[in-house]
Amino acid sequence: IEFLRTHLPSDCELITNVELRAGGAGRTFEHDAIVVCPYMVFAIELKNYSGLTRGNRDRWYLEGGQVVQSPVPLQSQKARVLKGLLQDQHFSLRDVWVQPIVFLSNRNATCELTAYGDIVFTRADLIAALADRRRWPQGKGITRKQHQEIMKLLLDQGSVPELDQRLGPFQLTEQLPDRGTHYVAWRGTRHGKPRTLHVYEVRGGDPKARA
Repeated sequence: IEFLRTHLPSDCELITNVELRAGGAGRTFEHDAIVVCPYMVFAIELKNYSGLTRGNRDRWYLEGGQVVQSPVPLQSQKARVLKGLLQDQHFSLRDVWVQPIVFLSNRNATCELTAYGDIVFTRADLIAALADRRRWPQGKGITRKQHQEIMKLLLDQGSVPELDQRLGPFQLTEQLPDRGTHYVAWRGTRHGKPRTLHVYEVRGGDPKARA
């Protein structure tokens, strides 16, 4: 975050650690950083992966042999949801482009990925990319009125998330992409061991349904 705060162009505004609603059932998405530039909005996920990251749409292979799920699909979903919130906030925001970004923020991070040239960046190329308006033809420009409505949404509806997210004995660490199921999938841990949880919404007071 401090890297963004220090190096972003002066005409871009940085909002960090914002939690915004993401549909029904009290669902939310946490945004590490949202950057509002004069031409578009960037929704940024930070990953502190060190060394070389290789991978594809589904899996990334980190230096040292660890395999993790690619954060790109979830970040793309977060950007789409944020776009929807902007449209709901004010009709004038329907043309504002929201670009998903995954920022490999470790000083030693490099990447070799088979796609996502306009989504995944390191310290070596992120700031230049954000500042290069020609790189983003989708960005049509943001008026003063639009900027005010965007900031109103982010500052009024956003909240700083709880750092300790727990569900019973499980520590929740990351919400996984929505794949059209009837549950919300989370990555988490129990007693230090990784787990994947499927969280269902149960309506009404039927004790059998809640058992």
